[in-house]
Amino acid sequence: MHSYVFTGLLLIFGGGLGLHRFYTGYAGIGLLYLLTGGLFGFGILYDYIKFVSGEYEDAHGETLDGYEPAIGWCFLIIPAIIGLTIFLMRFSNTLKFYS
Repeated sequence: MHSYVFTGLLLIFGGGLGLHRFYTGYAGIGLLYLLTGGLFGFGILYDYIKFVSGEYEDAHGETLDGYEPAIGWCFLIIPAIIGLTIFLMRFSNTLKFYS
């Protein structure tokens, strides 16, 4: 069995390289993701939707070990917070908070 949390971390931080696919036994698709940047982002989005809903399976057709709906929601909220933080940090020098 493959860990749900570890697969999610690989999907978030290495999805464009196909690390989550390699980990769950999909070496061919992982190589395709590696060469195309996660199928130009569309493959990562598809995997992410299946992952958060709990439908993502490994190459043997087994569900990932440790799935809980609350954990799935965390994998939606945490990347959104990280993205918002990066966005605000990048453009904070153009915003004038103090006179």
